[in-house]
Amino acid sequence: NIVDVLLGKDLQVSNLAGKPLKVKTPLGFKLGETLRIKGEGMTGRGDLVVKLEAKVPKNLSRRAKNLLEDLGRELD
Repeated sequence: NIVDVLLGKDLQVSNLAGKPLKVKTPLGFKLGETLRIKGEGMTGRGDLVVKLEAKVPKNLSRRAKNLLEDLGRELD
């Protein structure tokens, strides 16, 4: 989720063969930025490219909205 990404927690992704991988989210990343995981691409030789995207919740509680607004002010 977006909170895990903002906190720089590990993300779970899979390579093309379905092997699960943990990827550390770099602090200060930009949405749409790509990460390159060496040796995890096609046939284990190339690099796997992971594009960072975020899902935005459709519904937020009033408390969640307030917390996000507080966060926005804190980050300014």
